[in-house]
Amino acid sequence: MATHQILKKFQLETFSGISYTEQVSVWLLALEDYFDALDTEPAERISATPLLFRKNAKLWWRGFRQDFEANGGTWMDMKNSLILQFEDPNLVQNARDELARLKQTTSVVKYVEQFNILRVRAGDVSESEAIQRFRDGLKPELQLHFRGNPEHNQSLSQVQRIAGSLDNSWHLQRTNVARPYNRQPAVEMRFPQPMELDTAQMRRPNPTGPRRPNDRTKEEDFRLGNCFYCHERGHRAQECPRKKSGNARS
Repeated sequence: MATHQILKKFQLETFSGISYTEQVSVWLLALEDYFDALDTEPAERISATPLLFRKNAKLWWRGFRQDFEANGGTWMDMKNSLILQFEDPNLVQNARDELARLKQTTSVVKYVEQFNILRVRAGDVSESEAIQRFRDGLKPELQLHFRGNPEHNQSLSQVQRIAGSLDNSWHLQRTNVARPYNRQPAVEMRFPQPMELDTAQMRRPNPTGPRRPNDRTKEEDFRLGNCFYCHERGHRAQECPRKKSGNARS
């Protein structure tokens, strides 16, 4: 298969070699998985890989290529040379240190993701060591489960799967306890009692406002033609003899 056809089948990441954060070993793993899926021959891998180099990696390849080809370099030689040139020399030790300090602080899913990345960077970490380190980083209640159920410790994938299932189940239980079903209290239908109706009727306000005693007296005087001052007939209030003497009848 032609080199350009190999690279066109998938959008592969390039490699610049500018920073250790690019992690050339991880980049090579992804690249090799792609080559394996296409059943690419070693010679095709050697010719295709440099097409993904950028910046520092491209400059390195220009100086390295002549000796590499003259000595009949293999695909394994190319990978090892890339790792030797661009891999962080402290990558493995740093990864092992981080793996030893790693603790589950949120969900098991996130913890598993961080753990597996560090295990790849740490290089030679055996299955038994990985299981032990993974369990030691779990939250206390999950650690107790695996100590009491040794049959759940057969492989790292089994431990991670069971831990994730338990963590999710317990999280749902805690959520349900924290938020119980809140039933609204029934509204009691209460109707006015007879005595309350009587009281309301007595207290019902007059639309025209309360009437004063003087208002009622004036209405009666006007109807009968009485004096508004002494309430007797025959004269008006301004002519009332009692008004002058100040002796009005209430």
